[in-house]
Amino acid sequence: MNTNNLTASIRKCYFPRVILPAVLIAACIVFAIINPFESRYKSADLKKLSDTADLYENHSGYVRFTAETLYYAGIDYRANGRIRARVYYTINNDVFYFFLISTEELPEDYGTLHNYEMNARLVKNGTLFRRLTVDISKELGFPESDFEDLCSRIIVSQYHYVHGFTSFYLIALLVLCILSVIQLSIIILILAMPQLSHAAFMLRHYGSRRGLYGQACEEFASSATLMEENIYMTENFLIYTSGFHVEIIPLENIVWLYNYNVIHKTKGRAKAYFPLCIVTDCKKIYKIHHINQQTSDKIIDIIQTRYPEVMVGYDN
Repeated sequence: MNTNNLTASIRKCYFPRVILPAVLIAACIVFAIINPFESRYKSADLKKLSDTADLYENHSGYVRFTAETLYYAGIDYRANGRIRARVYYTINNDVFYFFLISTEELPEDYGTLHNYEMNARLVKNGTLFRRLTVDISKELGFPESDFEDLCSRIIVSQYHYVHGFTSFYLIALLVLCILSVIQLSIIILILAMPQLSHAAFMLRHYGSRRGLYGQACEEFASSATLMEENIYMTENFLIYTSGFHVEIIPLENIVWLYNYNVIHKTKGRAKAYFPLCIVTDCKKIYKIHHINQQTSDKIIDIIQTRYPEVMVGYDN
């Protein structure tokens, strides 16, 4: 039994499907290498404030830190019209470091904080930094331009310590990668064993999947008639390819055939197509698009001649 022709056609349709999942898997791997999740998700120990810049540059965005003394700057951080955090600062080696302490974590006496333990996120936001330096320089009586030079641009924010987005980000990437691996594995399996393709699998509705697929392969190799590009008819099957799909339709299971007129405009030119709709006894509907009327009518005539009980056309 020569099955090379039909299996080759199925493989030809499935080969392009390899590209998308393979590209997604490669993108996920590259992204994970460039953005290591362990350093983003795991909190690092911030022992010295002078290490904030290095930790930030190494993508260690989340830290654990115990501040000896934090001074309330008299400024509040607002989001969506509500006070979400209060702004504190401390001085270390003649450098000002800013802290956003969440209002939910602050004690009732939120003035100066001593030995304050926190989980925080290192934030580098130019707009927020300038806003803080302007407001705090006014509070402390420093010239604004000179004050900026004394401040660390990395803000230690307890308020922004939210793993929710990072968790979603990680889960979404993992799900995308897993789905891509599964899809790629299925495609590779079908390329190796075309009898597991969707076209072959759908034959289970009409009888023995293996028997019908083997029969279709044999007839395709020995007696297939080319009705139009990518549309073939054998003694017992209508076989056509459309994009990434192959359909194998047993003629004896067809119960209704009809076509209709579709006008397709491309670059200002109108072209008529006559899609052929095929309904089988298991209520599955196949549509062959971009087929001319002559070929459509010829297919209908052949099937109606072999199976006169098939219903053809419809009433408006």
